[in-house]
Amino acid sequence: MNRTSSRQRGPLLARVAMAAALSLGVVSSLGVSSPAFAADKNKGASSSAPKYSPGFLAVASPLQTAVNKAKDNPASVPDLVKQVDPLIAAATSPDDKFGAGGLVVAIGLAAKDTALQRKGILLELDSGKAPADMIGKLNVYAAQFAYDAKDYADVRARVAAAQAAGYKDVQLEILAADTYFQEKNIPQGLAALKTVIEHARASGVKVDEAWYRRGLGGSEDTTNPEYGTFFAAGLAQDYGTPANWALAAAVVRDTHKYGLPETLDILRLQSRLDALQTERDYLDYIEAADPIRNPAEVKAAADKGIAAGKLKAATPFVADAVRIASGRMAADKAALPELEKSARGANAKTTLIAGTGDAYLGFSEPAKAAEIYKLALARPDVDKALVNTRLGIALYDAGDYAGAKAAFTAVEGPRTGVAQLWLVQVANKAGGK
Repeated sequence: MNRTSSRQRGPLLARVAMAAALSLGVVSSLGVSSPAFAADKNKGASSSAPKYSPGFLAVASPLQTAVNKAKDNPASVPDLVKQVDPLIAAATSPDDKFGAGGLVVAIGLAAKDTALQRKGILLELDSGKAPADMIGKLNVYAAQFAYDAKDYADVRARVAAAQAAGYKDVQLEILAADTYFQEKNIPQGLAALKTVIEHARASGVKVDEAWYRRGLGGSEDTTNPEYGTFFAAGLAQDYGTPANWALAAAVVRDTHKYGLPETLDILRLQSRLDALQTERDYLDYIEAADPIRNPAEVKAAADKGIAAGKLKAATPFVADAVRIASGRMAADKAALPELEKSARGANAKTTLIAGTGDAYLGFSEPAKAAEIYKLALARPDVDKALVNTRLGIALYDAGDYAGAKAAFTAVEGPRTGVAQLWLVQVANKAGGK
């Protein structure tokens, strides 16, 4: 079943309002609106003051005056843009280039031209004259402009430079991670996004729901099912609505390509959370539970689906399942004591013991089920991953959340995806949620 449409596959964050940020954070810092290029600027200046070359001043001074008047004379802006290249050509010294960069930024703002703004920022950075406390901010702006220009390799380079300059912001890491998705490099994007989320959690930063959804949207495009589990468990943990639980469960099922036994244990979790959302969820639950093996559970699932308006009682598949389950429930439940006696026998096969635990679990007797599953786990030929999963479910139903956590934590192999989802809910219950 393709559930891609319910997952976010777009950018990870909204576009930053760069013009406003630049006008407040950079241009004013550069003194672009002041007579920085007056002919006598360097007379009597300290050794730390910028030293502009005469040729640059001849071009920059009148241009800056025109830029300062552009707000009241918007018709002059196209002419200002034409003077950018001559200005850059006249900038021969590092101070010239830094000053030219600020002026180009101002012209770009006046013209609402982000390419010019980016060019100005890069001139400032490449000049080597940017104040240390501005380098991080300048690289942040350069990163966003590079993103808008689809120059994704430069985005990552600018983000790295901003971080090296001490600019720490999880949104910046998100911007870099998103570049891989834009390049259709899904595995690298997922790896980068996972790292960002781990950093955010470690720093106490709330993880945005969109980040999880972006990870879920890309998880099916990689052969590594661990990504599906990571983003699904995170979404369920931080934004555990019934709809999000259903989405998380669907991704784990899809990315692991689970069969009926694993599907059943995921759908059992969804059922306990009222997170069976679609007709397909209920039909899959009935099929995985099997009216012959788990008649009481199938009957309960069918009744719930019909009451929720997701199933129609007259549908042949549903009607047959209900008929079979209804016909077996009384006899199967009556047979449980004898089945348990056989399971506790010295010569009982491991499959019989585990099956007896399943029978008790299906009839909502979790304490009995847990006892039998523990017997099965003592056998050397037991399917530990399966039985630990079922033991965890039984202990969860019995209210033993510490025991359930231990059982789910012991699950190894492909079933870890199932266990991870259950562990989220066990933690919720243990925490009083």
